[in-house]
Amino acid sequence: MPSPAPGRRGVKTVGATAHYVSSEPDEGPIISQQVREVDHSFGPEDLVAAGRDTECRALSNAVKWHCEGRVILHGSRTVILL
Repeated sequence: MPSPAPGRRGVKTVGATAHYVSSEPDEGPIISQQVREVDHSFGPEDLVAAGRDTECRALSNAVKWHCEGRVILHGSRTVILL
């Protein structure tokens, strides 16, 4: 079987994380993480759209869970009651 063309190997994903704000950027307790698989057929616009969708899902879940009182901070860990 021939090798895939360059750039077609490996797992490709787009991810986003929503977390509470802290004094250090991106260091607050994580509330939600979302990952979407992409592949070599995604062009730049497709990747931007996939990233935007992934960020929106992570943020909307985090806000919803926080407003519903389902997020518990336990030391350096975050517990989400599903």
